[in-house]
Amino acid sequence: MPKFAVQKSILIDASPEAVFEKISHFKHWITWSPWHILEPDSKWEVSEDGTYYSWEGKRLGSGNMTITEARPNSFLGYRLQFLKPHKSVSNDNFTLEETPEGTMVTWNMHSSLPFFLFFLVKFMEAAIGMDFVRGLNMLKDYVETGSVPSQLTFQGETLLKGFSWVGKKNSCKLKEVGPIMENDYKELEAWFAKRESLVAGPPVAFYPKMEVVSQQMTFVSALPVNEIPADLPEGWESGTVSDMKTWVIVHKGPYKHLGNPWSALSSIGRSKTARFSKKQ
Repeated sequence: MPKFAVQKSILIDASPEAVFEKISHFKHWITWSPWHILEPDSKWEVSEDGTYYSWEGKRLGSGNMTITEARPNSFLGYRLQFLKPHKSVSNDNFTLEETPEGTMVTWNMHSSLPFFLFFLVKFMEAAIGMDFVRGLNMLKDYVETGSVPSQLTFQGETLLKGFSWVGKKNSCKLKEVGPIMENDYKELEAWFAKRESLVAGPPVAFYPKMEVVSQQMTFVSALPVNEIPADLPEGWESGTVSDMKTWVIVHKGPYKHLGNPWSALSSIGRSKTARFSKKQ
């Protein structure tokens, strides 16, 4: 069976004791888990001693986790079992290393796929790696501040009214999108500062292409406009969006947690809660 492994790390400004407390009892996972946030109304159960956790949801499927080894403040191992939509088992763990700046937390997964799915190994490593990054970012906030500033509101299907837009197109690695997009919006806003009457709404972004394995993204940072100016700077792009049905999730929180609504929408598509058009 083709095996795959995932490893992601983050530095948390806290002691190993503080971190271990939040990962060694599954009651805390409800707050920072990268999967629970995708379907917060899913059914879940945590054993009284916190070593067993089970869940069942319409989009998340069902499964359970059992702590298998706990070395206080240094190591936590657990067995992860998926029951639906596909059966699989993996042995995962956390290692904690104290440093002068805090605790280096490393999340590891070792699993395998059925032999006929060998071609998905790289995809699984990339996709689960993104989940681990989301989880570690939320764990960091939870340990350092006591809460996670990422809230999803599932508004569901709505009609998006068409509009014209002006924007800048860029391509980069996923981890570089934030600062590049911020600079693009600053340029757009500066150019439109003397043309405020043309701006028709808050900023929007388009993502024509995203390669999960390579983590390469192509995106357009844009502003809706009442009309497209004829004197756009060289290299800028413009276009129109037609009226269309959309599926809306509102995210409240910092940019670093934007992967949560992205992943929630992906789970909605995979579970066929909504059918997405590839033409848009």
